[in-house]
Amino acid sequence: EGGGPLRSHAFASPEKVKELMGGLQAAVASFREGTLTKMQLYLPNPQTRGVLLTPIRSAITDAYARLHAYVLAEYSPEEYLAMKVWSPADLA
Repeated sequence: EGGGPLRSHAFASPEKVKELMGGLQAAVASFREGTLTKMQLYLPNPQTRGVLLTPIRSAITDAYARLHAYVLAEYSPEEYLAMKVWSPADLA
């Protein structure tokens, strides 16, 4: 029950990982466009926004780097390319 490599489960199929990556890209874009724009209304000082956003960006980047490392380790290069995974540097 539930044994075996994670990728053997339906939720970790290359197709599902591709959906996850697409959703993550959309969420990051939405955050950048919506949240950052709204923050500028209430926090006009860029340094203040930077102080507040640094730990959020760091947490997102760290979590994505772990996910990226897992995908690199568990899937073939062809699957990796088909999933349209982007590097952690592209997240920034």
